[in-house]
Amino acid sequence: MEYTQQDRLSFFRRAFLRHQPQRYAVMQPAGADRKYSEYRGTLSDTQIAAHLTGRSAYAVPYIHNQRGNVLALDIDAGAPAAALALLRLCDQRGLWAFAQYDEQAGRGY
Repeated sequence: MEYTQQDRLSFFRRAFLRHQPQRYAVMQPAGADRKYSEYRGTLSDTQIAAHLTGRSAYAVPYIHNQRGNVLALDIDAGAPAAALALLRLCDQRGLWAFAQYDEQAGRGY
């Protein structure tokens, strides 16, 4: 099945933004004085598309009403073995899991 960009955006919003966070952070380039810069507001479809294609990296809080509803893990080293290990652990615990690994960049989530 071929997924459209709108399908991917809708999935991302349902999976990671369903609690409608009102702030987000943008990862800064290597060598910056901090890793992220934080902003008030919500992520736009353009920002999400840039995130999904690896052109930008964003983070949002995953807590709503004092409860976490999703945990996103960024894999900077050891992938794809690290991603497979996380998927196996999630499967053992009956948790839904998704992983993506970019061989050229050597990282995934």
